[in-house]
Amino acid sequence: MRKKKSKLIKIICGVVAAASVVTAVPTLYADTLDDLKNKQEELKKEQEELEKKSQDLKNEKNITQEEIDKLEQQLKELLDKINELDRKASELTTKIFETNQKLEEQIAIQEKQYSEMKLRIQYMYENQNADVAESFITSDSMADLLNSVEYYQKIYDYDRSKLDEIEATRREIETLKNQLENELEEVKKAEEEMNQKRAEVTELVDQKEEYLASVNSDLVNNANRIASTQKELENNKDAIAEEEERIRQAELERQRRAAEEAAARLAAQRAASSSSSGGSYSSGSSGSGSSTRSYSSSSNVSSSYASGTAARVADYASRGISSHPATYGWCAAWVSGVYYMAGVTPPHGDAYDYWRKWGSSSTAAGTPIPIGSCVIFAPSSANGGYGHIGIYIGNNMIAHNGGGVRIQDIQTVANWTGGRYVGWVWPNGTPLN
Repeated sequence: MRKKKSKLIKIICGVVAAASVVTAVPTLYADTLDDLKNKQEELKKEQEELEKKSQDLKNEKNITQEEIDKLEQQLKELLDKINELDRKASELTTKIFETNQKLEEQIAIQEKQYSEMKLRIQYMYENQNADVAESFITSDSMADLLNSVEYYQKIYDYDRSKLDEIEATRREIETLKNQLENELEEVKKAEEEMNQKRAEVTELVDQKEEYLASVNSDLVNNANRIASTQKELENNKDAIAEEEERIRQAELERQRRAAEEAAARLAAQRAASSSSSGGSYSSGSSGSGSSTRSYSSSSNVSSSYASGTAARVADYASRGISSHPATYGWCAAWVSGVYYMAGVTPPHGDAYDYWRKWGSSSTAAGTPIPIGSCVIFAPSSANGGYGHIGIYIGNNMIAHNGGGVRIQDIQTVANWTGGRYVGWVWPNGTPLN
């Protein structure tokens, strides 16, 4: 007997150790999932920053292009002004050349006039006395004499007047020439300034175009980075989905193994108790989180279940395999978890919701109960409540969550809940095969 107990203790310790290992796996997965989600947030933030940078670069590109367009327009205007100044300088040069010719002609005329006048003056000076004497002798009258003298005076006056006229013309030409030369100098100075301005604007255009090329290069690099980050986001999203599925599967496996280990532990306890007493057995407390089964010697679970999904549901329910722990007050959640683990779309709602949704006269108390169906008990009070629910596993036995997994007959469950058996329903109203 001691050997049997020692062996049983070893089995239970092994089950507990295995359960602790299974429990640790999702924690590792959760850490990985947190890392992936943190990375996803970082990638999203980086993507937002890259998109903002891309928009800033586009704005900078537009601004720079506008500046280049303005500078090029300014260059065009400067070139137009330079061309106009070139044309004006050419005209002024031509006028200055023509004025110089006129000035040379006028100077030649002036020199000729002056030479002729000098000859006449010299002649009159040298011959003035003889001419006057001759005029005095030969003149018939005083009037003729005066006329001769007056003639000489007129010649002199004419020469003097002509010389003054030529001098005035020459001065006008010189004044015009000076004006034209001054104007040409101003035009050349303006043209020089325009050329200097054009060089400065051209340099600015070159700088802006170089900067624009840099912005375009940054835009391309940023677009490539955005595409790369987007790919990382998609890959990381897929990795998150895979990790979540892995966690879900690991959790399901953990719950399955935990339920199997709990069932094995309870079966071992039942075997040990049966071998020692041979009578009825009720294990443990019905408190929250415990796994409790009640049996009598005449009410063991039948080993011949229905086939297919219904049989799998009954098997999982009898072994306490559920995605929801058997905690007190969560009977419907535990039942839903059994169906989920067995591959059936899990129903939702409290115990009495199941009856309101899918119950009918054909499923009421007194009708045959199919294996794998939900068994409904009314609330214990006339003031209402959620009622109680379990899964029918055959031989008038129900697997249910009573603060732990219990396998009891219908009347025992009714007495325990303080309610009454109402009837049975299929999960979601759909019969199991």
